[in-house]
Amino acid sequence: MKKKAYGIHSRDYLARARQRLDEGSLEPLFYAAFELRCGIEARLQQYEEALTSITKTKRAGWKIPKVAGNIERAFRTGDKIVRVSVYNDATNDVIYSFYYTPVNKKLRAMAGQISDLLHFPKGYRDAKDPWWNDKRAFLEQVYKELQKANMGTLLGVPLWNPKTRRAHFQTELRPGEKIKEQITIGKRYLLTVDYLDDLPEDQ
Repeated sequence: MKKKAYGIHSRDYLARARQRLDEGSLEPLFYAAFELRCGIEARLQQYEEALTSITKTKRAGWKIPKVAGNIERAFRTGDKIVRVSVYNDATNDVIYSFYYTPVNKKLRAMAGQISDLLHFPKGYRDAKDPWWNDKRAFLEQVYKELQKANMGTLLGVPLWNPKTRRAHFQTELRPGEKIKEQITIGKRYLLTVDYLDDLPEDQ
């Protein structure tokens, strides 16, 4: 039987966390916590890798506060979601909207709280202890926040290079997603940039 590869994209960790949470029993909660913690780190690493590919910023390692600090110093957008819309010159219609969905302060704080589930427990709790339901509810909240952080198709906000007079950014489409109209290298497009508090409902 062929073994399935262990994916390390943030969405891979997210999918495995969903599987563990859906099992419904107590033991998988600890494994779900591990997957969610790694998923948060993986998303931050993706953003930092994209950043260091177009700047001289040094990578900060794996620690969440340091990586997040690196990203924030470069992007300076805080918890705002950034939307970059590409327009068709002829029709003035939006061809595609890219989104940058940050690992926000709330999710980074949750990553620290998850650590409580990754160490030897302070004491025994039987199956009826309310602690289990509280932790499950918390992990479901973490899942939703990480899912939102993975909705974006931008791996960073556009960074303007005054020497080349060009904006640089990296993108990745969600699995199975296609751009309505081909965006070709060398062709001019009108771009607009918006800063949002939340994702539009249709995303």
